[in-house]
Amino acid sequence: MSAYSAALAAPMLLLIGLAADGLGVLRVPTGAELAGFAYLAVVVTTVAFFLWYDALGRLGTDRTGLFAGLIPISAVITTVVLGLGAPAPADLAGAALVGAGVVLGMLSNAPRPASPAPQQAQPLRSRAKPDSSEARI
Repeated sequence: MSAYSAALAAPMLLLIGLAADGLGVLRVPTGAELAGFAYLAVVVTTVAFFLWYDALGRLGTDRTGLFAGLIPISAVITTVVLGLGAPAPADLAGAALVGAGVVLGMLSNAPRPASPAPQQAQPLRSRAKPDSSEARI
C-alpha cells in the first residue's frame, strides 16, 4: 500500500513543484539535505523495519504494537536534540503518559490465549452406497 501511495504521490508532487518553482525543483540537494535523506533511508526506514520485524518474533504482536506509541516520544526527543524547539508542558505530559502506557503494557501478565493444536486431516469417506460389484469383494 505504501509503495502505491508513493508511486502516485511522486508524479503529482513533481507537477506541483514544477508549477510552483519551475526547473528549480530539480536542483541537486545540499550536503545537509543528502545527510537528511541518508538518515531517513538508513535509520528511519531500514533499521526501523528490521527492529520492528525482529520484535514481532521475540515479543509477539500484542506487545510489539505498543511500541508504535513511542513515535510521539521520539518526535519530542528529536525536536530537542536537533534544536528545533522546546517541548511544551503538554508535549512532556503526553510523552510521559504514552511511556507509562507502554511500560504497563509490557508488564501486563494477562493470560494469552493458547493457539489451537493443528489437527491432522482425515481422509474423505464416500457416503454413497457401494454398488453391487464393491459389495462382493
